[in-house]
Amino acid sequence: MEQRDFDLAFLEYAVKQKVWLFLCAGLAWLVLVAIGATLRLRVVGGRFHRQMLSRGGGFIYAIWHGRIFLPLCFFPGPRITGLVSQHRDGELIKRILTRLGYKTVRGSTTSGGTKALKELLFQSRRGTIFAVTPDGPKGPAKKVQPGVIFLAQRTGMPILPASGAARKRKFFASWDRFMLPLPFSKSVLVFGPPIFVKPSLTETEFHQECLNLERSLNEITELAERVCQG
Repeated sequence: MEQRDFDLAFLEYAVKQKVWLFLCAGLAWLVLVAIGATLRLRVVGGRFHRQMLSRGGGFIYAIWHGRIFLPLCFFPGPRITGLVSQHRDGELIKRILTRLGYKTVRGSTTSGGTKALKELLFQSRRGTIFAVTPDGPKGPAKKVQPGVIFLAQRTGMPILPASGAARKRKFFASWDRFMLPLPFSKSVLVFGPPIFVKPSLTETEFHQECLNLERSLNEITELAERVCQG
């Protein structure tokens, strides 16, 4: 293939990709907003959330990747910066979050992490609220990766575990078993006690903090399931 033909083919591919991203992001945003407006939402542990919002500084929402739908319906978008991976699906997620009013920083513990961390550290000094999926972008599901603990350690920001469940829902056959609530379903959003990470940790203590967050997220997910099915 000549260089000119290659350039035209690449340009055509790029345009198709942009159109695909635009349409998919718009559809996902529409589904989220439309379904979110119909849900009968109950909040459990709201005092922990109010405590974080009233403390005057920033904090970090931690949500399992597969349970992100309900928090996105509830959280105040314009105040939050989401950490979005540089994985191939990251651009789509970034566009969806932007439509919801969120700010985004691209990077993860596996790609673009150093640049993302510098940006997050800068924003933390301005009292920004972060949203992180500690088992993303590629899993394993419900296993905390070290990035969120490192971020809390470096910024001094507490971590607020959050999760949710819906009585009527669809689970996708994805690595995270993404949960999509169905319209008009009874749903529950649960917050756990904030986790404060010390600025200086031994390797053993750091690992224990990862396990503490993992246990908290699993416990509040199980609680959300019990409450919404009760």
